[in-house]
Amino acid sequence: MASETLKPLDLLILCKLAANNGRTYGFLSESLGISRSHIHKCVKRLEICGFLNTDIKVNKKAFLVFALGGARYAFPAEKKGTMEGVLTGLQAVGVADGQPMVWPCKGLENEKKAAGLGVKPLHPAALESVNDQKFWDLLALIDAIRAGDDKEAKVAMAILRERV
Repeated sequence: MASETLKPLDLLILCKLAANNGRTYGFLSESLGISRSHIHKCVKRLEICGFLNTDIKVNKKAFLVFALGGARYAFPAEKKGTMEGVLTGLQAVGVADGQPMVWPCKGLENEKKAAGLGVKPLHPAALESVNDQKFWDLLALIDAIRAGDDKEAKVAMAILRERV
């Protein structure tokens, strides 16, 4: 297991844990719609990399170092052109800076629907974040770092430092 590399789902789970002050495997599985065995594998990779301790608590310093300096390169954003979807990026956290970004999603009818640059989410389970504001905000900031220009990434980094 020590030789496995981080996966996008690992960063998604790390954001979920950071937003919810650590939780159980059951909570993660139920709230993200991912099997407990997948959650367990992700948590083990995060522990090996130093992002979590054995009590499933987030090492905030390690999380910030990776989110600010590594996420853009480890998990580059796949951009898809202009479309409708779930708002992400800076606009999702209330900063009207830059072009709106969205996660492509059909059939969504709520206040989080918008038109903008389509950005593939870290993992399909990211769409489950719309019911957890803090989690959604963390993923949106990670997307601004991954997909935004240098100015947007810098603003997102500053906000992320305040919120973690």
